[in-house]
Amino acid sequence: PEGIANLEEMFSREGVDGSVIGMNDMSINLARLSKRLEVLKKPKDEMYKDEGLKKAFEDIAAISKKTGKPAGVHIVRVNQLELTRLFVDELGYRLMVLGTEANFFDPKMLKAKQNIESKNS
Repeated sequence: PEGIANLEEMFSREGVDGSVIGMNDMSINLARLSKRLEVLKKPKDEMYKDEGLKKAFEDIAAISKKTGKPAGVHIVRVNQLELTRLFVDELGYRLMVLGTEANFFDPKMLKAKQNIESKNS
């Protein structure tokens, strides 16, 4: 997508400290709307068999590493929490938005938050 192609330039701007990408937004942007809900319900090891989506998140991680600006992702649903390991451990993402105010106090969300905080300390 155009945003990824311009990400390095965007990161170079004064006041830009990093990025947070919405998984659903990225899926829609990559014209995979018809598969979006199907993909989001799959387990982690199957979720990123969509090579276009996987490559987009890998490209963002590479630009983040190159520029020293942290990349992040918005994990909305509790059944997507296993993805925090993929983004944090495998891709090096350092910013996470977990859930919404409606489900933020779910014990699984709190555990994921603690895991991310321990990686950033």
